[in-house]
Amino acid sequence: MNTPFLSICIPAYNRPDKLYRLLKTIDADYSHGVEVVVSDDCSPRREEIREVVEQFRKESRYSVVYRENETNLGYDGNLKETVRAAGGEWIVFMGDDDECIPGKLNALIAFLKEHHDIAYVLRFYEVVHSDGSTESFRYYKGNQFFEPGEKTYEELFRKSVFISGFTIKRELIMPYLISRFDGAALIQIYWVAELVLKNRAAYFDEPITRHI
Repeated sequence: MNTPFLSICIPAYNRPDKLYRLLKTIDADYSHGVEVVVSDDCSPRREEIREVVEQFRKESRYSVVYRENETNLGYDGNLKETVRAAGGEWIVFMGDDDECIPGKLNALIAFLKEHHDIAYVLRFYEVVHSDGSTESFRYYKGNQFFEPGEKTYEELFRKSVFISGFTIKRELIMPYLISRFDGAALIQIYWVAELVLKNRAAYFDEPITRHI
């Protein structure tokens, strides 16, 4: 079996309807190189989550990996479980109540294939508020590239908190699946630090995810 290029990793907990809404927005054309990984964190609505994932598996052209934690690991622990279950060269994390913006996964994959020397990609995302208005979190005009070092970490770390669309090379974070930051709900900030201090990073100037 070929290694997937991209793993879309979703830590799930108790929101089957919103999870299904997210899954239905995954629209990459490069389907043979994309896998979807869902890890349920021992939630009370586990059976419903399992049914949603199985329904998506039947409808989808993507490879689907589903895991169930025996005990509740919390956000950080479950995020790490999705990494362990994934097989892709790249990981894109998604919150189970967010959405992919139509057509943008294709653009992200093309960007990653063109710039294979980077380790982390800061995303541009949108927030749709309860009144229907949309707020854009666009950090720069045009794609940007950052050399390794403390200056890059200082530039990117506050912009990297929101998890959906967080894009990172899997093999490079495998040594950092540690428990020290469990409970902080911010282990991704630690991963950014470890990677950008030693590797090039980038900002991709197209919105790829939407928070409702």
